Amino acid sequence: MKLTIKKYAHEIIDLLIHHYVENQLAPEQKRKFKLLTEI
Repeated sequence: MKLTIKKYAHEIIDLLIHHYVENQLAPEQKRKFKLLTEI
């Protein structure tokens, strides 16, 4: 059970970060963030 909770937590955190990046960051910051997260 703990594994699925951790998995969901990671997915939720990823979604929150993605949502924040899309809505709060300037295009230049967004581009840098995407480069960092693709590695």
